[in-house]
Amino acid sequence: MSYLTCSFVLELNAMELKNYQQYLDDLFNEGRLWRHRTLRTVLDEDSTEWKATTIKQKIEILTKIYNAETETLNYFTLYNIIRDYRVFYLEEKKCHVVDRILPTLNYLLQFIKDKELKNEINYFQDCNFNNPRDKYILKTFDPVITMFINDIKVSPHFLILAIMMEHPQLYELKTNAIPFYVTKFALSHLPKEAPHSIQQLAKISQDKIVEIFETENLHDRDYALRFYHIVQYINNHLDGEASNIWKHAHSENELLENLLLLSYMYKDKAKKIALYLKHFYKATKY
Repeated sequence: MSYLTCSFVLELNAMELKNYQQYLDDLFNEGRLWRHRTLRTVLDEDSTEWKATTIKQKIEILTKIYNAETETLNYFTLYNIIRDYRVFYLEEKKCHVVDRILPTLNYLLQFIKDKELKNEINYFQDCNFNNPRDKYILKTFDPVITMFINDIKVSPHFLILAIMMEHPQLYELKTNAIPFYVTKFALSHLPKEAPHSIQQLAKISQDKIVEIFETENLHDRDYALRFYHIVQYINNHLDGEASNIWKHAHSENELLENLLLLSYMYKDKAKKIALYLKHFYKATKY
């Protein structure tokens, strides 16, 4: 695991609270509102926006985004931009827009000559991008850790903890991995060997959790305390099973109410978790 360099932290500070559309404004129009900032002109062949650009221009847009991610260590990779595009339109309740991502990318593949860009586009096909249950929505620097973090059947608490570790000034690829690393450091074995590790995590003292966070440079003390208290709540009030938060919820409001009972939980994070559970993991009843 490679941690953030000082220069990259400065770059992240500059991107604080920036969404994918604001990033595209910067990339294509010097920070002013870019005409194609939603990216439907590239990702939705059934849209009016699609007709606003030629195939050549669409490929140029994808190429510029891809080159920008490879030239510097950049959060806004093509994958993350399209992931955020999905979330944006799911929140807008426009599932028909999300459904067009893969067919549109598949259509554009025949016009792409650059092998690396073509491989990047093919990745969306390989990971079954349109199937939320098979797609890893929470990404990390390590594909094995990514697999564990997204396995809500084995370690459902990882999803909650990963979202609660997010911070606008830190790279999500790092913060998403924190639950895995705390478990590894604290229990001295991988989560796959301890699928019910929430009970074991709950036995670790607050001071020890803080020490792990500080020694391994995972996050600051406040987030270490947040981690500790969330684990304690899940263990003491949910029978050690985080999935009880959503298994017994019959509506979005009920799920949000359950999530907001967690220590340090905020409405925006609760809504994000609820969105992921419904649309990406297909774990809700409603």
